[in-house]
Amino acid sequence: MSAARRIIDKPLLFLTALLVFVGVFVFSSASLGLLARGSAVTSMALNHLLLGLGGGTLALFILSRLNYRLLKTLAPYAFGFSLILTALVFVPGIGALLVSASPTTGIGYGAGGAARWIAFAGFSMQPSELLKLTSVMMMAYLLVEYRTRVQEYWGLALLGGVLVLPAALVLMQPDTGTFGVIACGTCAVYFAAGTRLRDIAIVAAVGIALLTVLIF
Repeated sequence: MSAARRIIDKPLLFLTALLVFVGVFVFSSASLGLLARGSAVTSMALNHLLLGLGGGTLALFILSRLNYRLLKTLAPYAFGFSLILTALVFVPGIGALLVSASPTTGIGYGAGGAARWIAFAGFSMQPSELLKLTSVMMMAYLLVEYRTRVQEYWGLALLGGVLVLPAALVLMQPDTGTFGVIACGTCAVYFAAGTRLRDIAIVAAVGIALLTVLIF
């Protein structure tokens, strides 16, 4: 490994560690509240926390050893895969060998009237969490491929193209919070690519209108 590849972005590492610390603190506070009420969910929540920390640390280590340009090649496939996984929460009664079916929502199961999860051989996951990451990857991929047209209306079309399918799948669950994270992430990448103030104003106006519709 070359010396250039061993350089660590210390501010990014610090911010990542800070986010993890705050997340663990908030999660632990909520878990203690459940434990105080004698909830049986506490041990399961702790297992999910440890699995998330371990899996995230392992992913961080592996990805830090890879050439980041590989992510450009993988972006369209990862985005498509996460869209398929997210759509599976709506599919009733298929894939029983790979995914355990819920009696109410098929291979996806929900809580509080929302279908957001799928279960694989005893392990559950929320596919929209993966969609948050791959949407940003896909936006970055398209902006690199069409970088000469970012400041045209074509750039807005790229942004809308990336957001339309995640918006449809996530808002149907419904999960407006996740859609907000996806929209903010993709818009941040779009703005960082050097878009014009005109386009930022258009995105802001559309976002305010959509937020008003979702709230009321």
